[in-house]
Amino acid sequence: AIENSYNNCLDISPEATAGRILNFSLGLFSLYQQQHPELSEQDQANKFTEIIGGGIDTGFSEAREILEGLGVLEGEVAENINKTYNIIQDELAAFREKYQIVPNEKLIE
Repeated sequence: AIENSYNNCLDISPEATAGRILNFSLGLFSLYQQQHPELSEQDQANKFTEIIGGGIDTGFSEAREILEGLGVLEGEVAENINKTYNIIQDELAAFREKYQIVPNEKLIE
């Protein structure tokens, strides 16, 4: 599958891979919101990113195990997986952050 993707010019850089994972995952947020109208938007974002974050962690863990079993989880492959994972974690944190409520600061008169 990786060879076919490479041959078909699919960008497999950490940035592009993270982008595809994030686009799919975060694209489900509106559906999650519809299913959980009882939650505030902040709670929706927090719980949603917790759920998808767990799935992403599981996926990366399984991918690492497979690649380790194949004896290829080293060098550039390992670096790219780690970079992809870190990009995703940063973007999930940014997504969650944009839904956080900032308390009003009292104005000093």
